[in-house]
Amino acid sequence: MSYQGPPGYGNGYPPVYGHHGNYNDRPPQGAYPPHPEQQTAPSPGAYTQGRISMQQLQAMQAQNEAAFYQQSQYGQLPYVHNQQPVYYQPPPPQPQQPQSYAQYIDPRQAQYAPIQSYPTQYDGSYDELSIAAPGPQPQAPRQQSRPQPRPQDNARVNQNSMPPVVKKPKPPALAPVDPYSLLPALAEEYFAAAHDVGLVTAQRMDANAVISYQKMIATGLGCLEVALNSGKLEPRFEAKIRLRYAGNRYFDLKYNMQVLLAKLMFAKSPKAALKALDGYIKDVESYQHHSWIYVFRFLKATLALQSGRSSDANSALQTLRSISSIANDRGDHAIVTIASLVDALASLHIPSSGSIESIDRALATVNMYQLDPECAIPPLQALGHIIDTTASLTNSSSDKTMPKLKAMQDMINNAFADSDEWNRSNDAMKLPINRGRGDAHISSQDTSGVLKLGQDGRDMLLVTLMGKSDVFILCHLLTGIIRLHVSAVDGSALKYLRQGLQRSLDMKTIKYSGSLPGALAKIRWRGMITCYFYIYMVFCSISTTDWVTAKANLDAFEVAIGDMGASVEPVIVQLYIYLSAMYFQGSGDLQRALELYRSEEFALPNPDDITRSPEEQVRRDLAVLAAMNSLWIMQCDAQVDLEQNAGLLRILEPFGTNNANKEIEAVFNLLRASVETRPATTQTQSKAYIRAAMEVARNMKNVHLICVVLNLMCEKYFGGIVGDQAEKSAVAASTQAKKSGNLLWMSTAEGLLARSFEIQGKTPEAQKSMAEAVRLANLAVQSPP
Repeated sequence: MSYQGPPGYGNGYPPVYGHHGNYNDRPPQGAYPPHPEQQTAPSPGAYTQGRISMQQLQAMQAQNEAAFYQQSQYGQLPYVHNQQPVYYQPPPPQPQQPQSYAQYIDPRQAQYAPIQSYPTQYDGSYDELSIAAPGPQPQAPRQQSRPQPRPQDNARVNQNSMPPVVKKPKPPALAPVDPYSLLPALAEEYFAAAHDVGLVTAQRMDANAVISYQKMIATGLGCLEVALNSGKLEPRFEAKIRLRYAGNRYFDLKYNMQVLLAKLMFAKSPKAALKALDGYIKDVESYQHHSWIYVFRFLKATLALQSGRSSDANSALQTLRSISSIANDRGDHAIVTIASLVDALASLHIPSSGSIESIDRALATVNMYQLDPECAIPPLQALGHIIDTTASLTNSSSDKTMPKLKAMQDMINNAFADSDEWNRSNDAMKLPINRGRGDAHISSQDTSGVLKLGQDGRDMLLVTLMGKSDVFILCHLLTGIIRLHVSAVDGSALKYLRQGLQRSLDMKTIKYSGSLPGALAKIRWRGMITCYFYIYMVFCSISTTDWVTAKANLDAFEVAIGDMGASVEPVIVQLYIYLSAMYFQGSGDLQRALELYRSEEFALPNPDDITRSPEEQVRRDLAVLAAMNSLWIMQCDAQVDLEQNAGLLRILEPFGTNNANKEIEAVFNLLRASVETRPATTQTQSKAYIRAAMEVARNMKNVHLICVVLNLMCEKYFGGIVGDQAEKSAVAASTQAKKSGNLLWMSTAEGLLARSFEIQGKTPEAQKSMAEAVRLANLAVQSPP
């Protein structure tokens, strides 16, 4: 900065004399003569006696600066007017550099003023300093002034030697770099360097080379760990680093994240998820991580079954059989059992020409290890009994189904008695996996949802099936269906269905500990099984013509559908409409029943369309049954159209003949035998149809279907015929109708028997049978209040 000197001076320089207008135009002059009382002052650190104020010290420092500027310019001592002179001792002159740029800087300008530094440590305080009293001091020797160059010489030198001043543009300010963002790149360099020597290290297996390789990997992992712990990374970048970190160090985390990724991917693109799983399986197989081989293969099989495509279903079956083969070679019998059970369940879920053989083969494998202690897991055993009983219900007669039902009930009762063995709140079962020589542990607490480490050191595969209460509910449903299939007269079917329904409703009040998606899935499953209880209870009531109970169960069924909301399956809604039509048909409201049977819900699909799921098959079967019932109701019209009947039979023929459900095929044969058409069905054809239906009914032990066949035979072939054979046919039809418990068919059978007695001349027996027929008919058509 520039210093404003004493009054009458300009910037600490002598006043202007003569005609010179500024300092630069004035010729050089000699030094001023010293004042007689001129003294020099010591440095501030020498003041030890006396006291001055801080303001006085600052004024003295300012004067010293001015004196230094003047002396350095003109080589002379300053003259202070009417003040105690104070001199500053300048440092010794530095050797002058020839033609230095600094020599031509004008120190009078503020930006070029020298910066003075003073001592920072004193004996006293900065506010009040001690100073010695003035005394005789040795006078500083006068410096000889050297001739100064003239201004014009300086200008000439400046023109010749002084380089031009070029102002360089300031570089743009760089954005601050986060060091944590550089660590991942540094880690990748370490990984790349380690991988470059990986092959050589593996071939040599030198101790130093191995240590060097491990150090590079460890350093790279350390860089990633520091970057992750910083908490300053973008979320997506952090996720990528975590995957990279897991891929190098933690196989368990890597595999666990791949399992989650496949599940999330399947929700958006099933095909992409299955393709990704193929890559994961190749990776784990190359590392021989057998536990995760099971995990990824099971995941692929279950997701493929959920996709609904036939190609994926076949791929799932092949995957399950490969799991069974691998597990059998390693001695993992529990894995063999669960793979075989899922294989049987998939074959049951997707019926085909070879599904029965596949189910039998899978269940035979399960029975092979049923005495193995590792397979004595209650949920696993319960699943085996449920699949075996269900397969028998679909493909076998009731005589073969009842023993399997008894075995299932005994197993469930024993499992419920041992509460420690099967915890009600835990739906996952643990399947042990044997460790081979050299197998590494690839499970941890982070994989507890898939793999756990058992107490014996083996990996435990977690498979989520059904809880103890869910198995109890499902067994009651199966028992009610099977007993309804046999007979609904004794009421045992309805009893089991009511017990299971009550247990299902009670489960809604039990707290569930788990994730939100898991809780939603469990609620949805229990809502669906509640609907199925109402479905079969309505079937049970309609079979016994208990219309009051049937109407009450229909109303409760409608409420259960409303409780499920948007999650209800379309097949559930279709079943509700079909049961409502059955109720109106049985109670005598044929017009309303016909309207429901002809609704859009029961539109017949294209016969060439392939069903992709069991739900589609059920919906197709319901549409076929609705069309058959519509055709039967149409026969009650006095002006029946025989050509229309023939046309409808031709439409139903692709769905009725060679149907996977043999009972539907039997009903279609009865329809062809009983409905009048133009051209008319021959007696030979009619007998063939009835004979085929009777064969199916007897093989399936279907009491209700046998009752229908016998009554139709009595009406069609023995009506108006005199003889013992006709009477025996009518008696057999009446007896079978009583076994079915259906009042409508009991009334029909009694009417046929009364007509047979009348033809035979047995009037009292005929009157008695006719009175019973009327009574049963009145009971059958009673409407609910």
